[in-house]
Amino acid sequence: MRHPNPTCQASTQPTGKARPNAAGSPRQADDGQLDKLAEREAFLADFSPAERLQLSEAAKLNLDEEISMLSRTLKRFMRAADSAGEADYPVNLAKSLDLLGRKVLMEEGRGLTLLAARMQATIAQAGLIAELAPHAAALGEALRHVGAATRSAWSTGNPTDALANAVPYLQAFGHTVLAWIWLEVALASRAQVGHATSAGHTGRMAAARYFFHFELPKIGAWLKVVETRDRTCADCPEEAF
Repeated sequence: MRHPNPTCQASTQPTGKARPNAAGSPRQADDGQLDKLAEREAFLADFSPAERLQLSEAAKLNLDEEISMLSRTLKRFMRAADSAGEADYPVNLAKSLDLLGRKVLMEEGRGLTLLAARMQATIAQAGLIAELAPHAAALGEALRHVGAATRSAWSTGNPTDALANAVPYLQAFGHTVLAWIWLEVALASRAQVGHATSAGHTGRMAAARYFFHFELPKIGAWLKVVETRDRTCADCPEEAF
């Protein structure tokens, strides 16, 4: 008789002696099944209660419907990529779904909290320097906006709504992290001996200013559609692309 779960199959005979299988004796086969069960328990032990709840809720969704939705979305992005010459669109879509759909939610947002703490330390340090204080304030506001948009995206608990604008979320998140890096670069450059007369320092400070003045403000538009769960793109029929 075969167990319905293929990972727990054990071959037995109705009568007579059990025959050894490819794994060796029947006792060895039983030990192998116990090892597999132990591996499963070890795997589940890595998940926090919040992650287990998330997996449980996700399992309630209709798998065929989710696969169909993701397939249609990927087709749309691939068509857009072909017409725009952007071969990385499908890759960026996968990364964005993973970021907003999994990474920022893991362990009740612990990863995002740790990242925010690192950024806040840089903001506090830069805020004491007159030249960098406006950049520090801008980064603090961007970080607050990312956190608020993350909460708003998942406020309904519906993954389809939350992930409808995952790509703009990835863009805004990435720009916020890059702004943090540029602020760190500016701090490190100022700490160098003789920085006031260094052409390299002048260039680094100009590059940091450029990013904060021209690039970081873009996240406002990206996060607006995330926090409002705008479905303009998601609701557009495939044939319209």
